[in-house]
Amino acid sequence: MAYARVTVHGLQVTWKIAGIELVFFRLHVSAVSIVIRCAPGLQPWAVVVLVFINDLPSQVHNSKALLYADDLKLFRKVDNAQDCFLLQNDVCSVEKWCKTNRLQLNLKKTSVMSMSRRHECIVFNCILSGSQIQRVSLVRDLGVQVDSRLDFHQHVFNTASQALPCLGVVSRLTRRFRRPHCIRSLCCSLVRQRLEFRSVI
Repeated sequence: MAYARVTVHGLQVTWKIAGIELVFFRLHVSAVSIVIRCAPGLQPWAVVVLVFINDLPSQVHNSKALLYADDLKLFRKVDNAQDCFLLQNDVCSVEKWCKTNRLQLNLKKTSVMSMSRRHECIVFNCILSGSQIQRVSLVRDLGVQVDSRLDFHQHVFNTASQALPCLGVVSRLTRRFRRPHCIRSLCCSLVRQRLEFRSVI
């Protein structure tokens, strides 16, 4: 249990310098003093949860886990029913860890997706908190739309749909421009950045 040995006493200090409000929290965690700078409106407990959530992937034994901030992804190659049960065991382990640490899972944001380019794939209904997890064929992850066939057609279509109106505005506004480097600069700063955003992911 992550919080069993931890006692936290906090002192909040707010400074206003040149109209910018800075909030500092001094946390004393098991005789260690930590100073955390938080943006206004951010609770210090959110920062503490992010620090202690890093041990969550260690609770997953049969699958692989990716953790980004408070977003967890479990994944496993599923060839037979035994693999499905091992994945379900890891889902139960995550649920148990959350209950032990008094955290609630958001079932509305939790989904299951089978990724395969085969026509037939094993479909297994995962259970979380006594309810079946919603099965989807398209999910948005870190701004990238991932589909069950891993072809990214929908993501490319949506990205191009966002860039084309911007290109239309640039072409209408620059009809009387004489210098091509001005048009190029506008296209690179307004249109190209929309096309290249999230391309690394």
